[in-house]
Formats: sequence, C-alpha cells, structure tokens
Amino acid sequence: MLTTFLTVFEQMVRIIFLLSLGFMFNKLHLIPKTAEAVLSKFTTMLFLPCLVLNAYIVECDFKNLIAYGPLVLYGMFYTGLSVVFAYLFAPRFAGGHDYIKGVYRYTFAMPNTGAGATPLLIALCGGTQGVFLGQTFAFAQSITTYTWGIMQLQPAEGRHDLKFYLKRILNLNSITLVLGVALGLLGAKNWIPKIILTTIGDLGDGYVPVALLLAGFTIADYPVLELIGNAKIYLFSLLRLIVIPGIFMLLSWLLQPMLGLSAMVCMLFVLYTACPAGMNSVVFPAAYGEDCRPGASMVLVSTVLSVATLPIMFTLVTALCGMPAELIMK
Repeated sequence: MLTTFLTVFEQMVRIIFLLSLGFMFNKLHLIPKTAEAVLSKFTTMLFLPCLVLNAYIVECDFKNLIAYGPLVLYGMFYTGLSVVFAYLFAPRFAGGHDYIKGVYRYTFAMPNTGAGATPLLIALCGGTQGVFLGQTFAFAQSITTYTWGIMQLQPAEGRHDLKFYLKRILNLNSITLVLGVALGLLGAKNWIPKIILTTIGDLGDGYVPVALLLAGFTIADYPVLELIGNAKIYLFSLLRLIVIPGIFMLLSWLLQPMLGLSAMVCMLFVLYTACPAGMNSVVFPAAYGEDCRPGASMVLVSTVLSVATLPIMFTLVTALCGMPAELIMK
C-alpha cells in the first residue's frame, strides 16, 4: 500500500513542479504574455491530438476494443452522476449569482483530468495504454464538456442553440479519436512508416508538460493571497477531492461483486473524480469578461491539495477493490 501511495505521490509532485515552473515564468516575466496563446494553440491543436492518435494507433485493435469497449458505458455513468452532484452542490456556493453557479456546476462535474488522471495513467499503465484507457473511459465526458459544460460557462445572453453545441463536438480532438480508432483497427502500426509514428509519438509526449506549464502560467495572472483566502474554496475542494470520489469508491466497492466490476473500472471511477478543478473555469469567464477569480481560486487550491488527496484516494480504492491487472503487469 505504501508503494502505491508513493508512486502516485511522486507523479503529483511532478505535476506541481511543472505548474510552479509555469507560474514562475509568468511572475518573473521570463517569457512574454503572448506566449500563453501560442502555448494554448500548440497544446490543443497539436500535442493533444497527437497524444490521442498515437495511443489509438498502437493500442486499438479488435482484442482491446472488445476488452475495454465497456469503459465507454461506465464513463457515461460516471459523467451522468457527476452532473447530478454538480446540480446538488453548486447552489450552496454561488450566493444566488447565476453565472457563478454555472462555473461551480462545471467545476464539480468536469475536473481537470488532463492535469490529474492523464499523467497518472501514463505513468502507471504506460504511455499509449494509459491514454487509450483514459480516453475510452472519458468519451462521454468529452461530449458533455463541449455541450452542457460550455453552456455553464457562458453568460445567458451569450448562449447558442443546440446546433452550435453539436458543431463543437466535431472538434479536432474528437475527429482525431475517431481517426485513431479506424487506423488502429486497420493495423496502421504495422504499415505506417516508423518515422511518422515516432514523430506523432514525440509530439504527443509534449502534451502533459506543456499543458501543466500553461496552467501554472495562467494561474499566475491572479493575486495568490486573494485566491487562497476564500474559505468556501476549501469546502469546495473537500467535496471535489474527497467526498465525491469517496462516494464513487463506496459505490465501486458495493457494486464490484454484484456487477463483476473490474479493478480497473473501480480505479478509473475514483481517479477521474478525485482530480482538481478544470482550467476552463478560468479560461471561459476571461473570454466573456466575467469574474475569473472563483475559477482561479478553485483551480489553484484544489490542484495544490490534490498532491496529497489523490494518492490517498488511489491507494484506498486499490486496497478496497484490488490492483488492476494492467498495473500489476507493468
């Protein structure tokens, strides 16, 4: 159990180190503010698509698709229940402010899996396998993020019709996922030139460090003492990092013998729900000229606290539900 805790804790320390580097580069003006937009484009339009594409080309064959396809259904259950929790908890924090209520709904339902779950799965399961498992499980979450999620972060007067949100689903990353599945099933890893596969893999490797540097760089735009001085942010973090994943852990433990849940499914339930607040709760309010401080406070405080809470939750779920065979083999 101690080994499990230390393994995850080591990864969380690495995450905080990269966030701190991004924070420092902003505060010390080591790179211009315009770099934020450039890094954001590289992260979302190059590194992440390559990360997903490489993982599915390598891992998505018929055997793995049959074995891990049910993760999509479990991911739908996880996403749906997370949205229910968002509607239950958000009104207690927003103080009657409709827009802030939407920000809280988003952060309760859509944690920062890119800065939490993805690096951990890469470290624990291996690069391509970790991304493949995570992206398959988070398929429903991705769709919900670009529809219901964006709606929560837009002012009422800036919202669009259903057609707009459906178009947002057809983004570069979702197209890349479908393309990766197709290429994987066609055995592309055996006939695509090695130099191309290696280049795609190298670009995908840039996603985690650059995304974390960018997150730290963005947080540095706000006064730290003001962000950490809001008492209710700590209550939010308690619910986000411990209570909600604790509920999923209890459900996993109770349902595992009844439904035959694998240890991997139980781990993914807890790992994804135990991640800190997502960066969109800062990015979207800024884009619409709304108050970014609630989102920035949630991101900063929950990310720092997750260094301790995420390893604890991961250790507990593997002790209760078993260590996934994929991790044992690694």
